[in-house]
Amino acid sequence: MSSRLGLIDPASLSVEQKEAYDIMDGYTTQRYGESPTIKREDGCLLGPFGVQLHLPGIAQHFVGIGKTLLAVPGLSARAREVAINVVGAHTKAAYEHAAHARAALTLGFSKAQLDEIESGVCPADLGDDEKVAFDVATELLERPGPLREDVWQRAVGVLGNSGAMVLVQYIGWYRYIATILNGFDVQVPESR
Repeated sequence: MSSRLGLIDPASLSVEQKEAYDIMDGYTTQRYGESPTIKREDGCLLGPFGVQLHLPGIAQHFVGIGKTLLAVPGLSARAREVAINVVGAHTKAAYEHAAHARAALTLGFSKAQLDEIESGVCPADLGDDEKVAFDVATELLERPGPLREDVWQRAVGVLGNSGAMVLVQYIGWYRYIATILNGFDVQVPESR
């Protein structure tokens, strides 16, 4: 079993679930290709995408937020992955951590850098935008209350207003995803 909810066989989907499946499958295939961490060989969706099939009315909006965030300029893929990996490290969402550590490796991060992020240390050899992503994510996850003004101003100075805004949105979005993954105990897919 991959989660408390179980996987839904594509052959047994209701009409509403089939619509949700098609939306999520199209999005994930376009974005990630045929990834075994997202879809099994039998077509079952994994991770947060598999969870959304249980409440298919959410699926279109779930994918819509992901697409919208990707379209906002100002945040590099590497800075985005730093923020997501900080969220994964803080929330201990097994699926999120595994999926995005893999994504970070494909973007050229080293295992040593990911280990440092996992342990709460900002790697010294990150770019300025990546360091800002680490600091903003860490601050929002570790310190209650508003993001400190100096941290916000540094983010705007490095990323621009749009980049800083989408960074905060990504951190919130992946915190939401981590909550879903942890709430339903979504597991890392077994390697086949």
